[in-house]
Amino acid sequence: MQLDLTYLESVSGGDSAFIKEILQMFITHTLPDSVILKQHIEESDWTKVSSTAHKMKSSISMLGDQELMDRILKLEQASRTLTDLEQIPEMFATLEVQLERMGRMVTNYINTK
Repeated sequence: MQLDLTYLESVSGGDSAFIKEILQMFITHTLPDSVILKQHIEESDWTKVSSTAHKMKSSISMLGDQELMDRILKLEQASRTLTDLEQIPEMFATLEVQLERMGRMVTNYINTK
């Protein structure tokens, strides 16, 4: 798991304030969305699981971690197509740990740059 800002650096022209703003959005929006996602999973509300995972995708994609991106995509697809539903809680448990770890990396980046 790694924070790879290559894409953000490219689209921002190296503007560190812009990069920090995007990363802050991950902290303030995407991490809280994971709590909502967990609630929807516990309620087996697959439509809301799919839509919340979809909402989280764009922010996660900016972080450059393919493993994290693959996990949110797999969770979104399973809930949207109603396949592998029994695996979704386990998928989320792994995703949750990775999001927490990424949150620490992003916070560290914001605080040290």
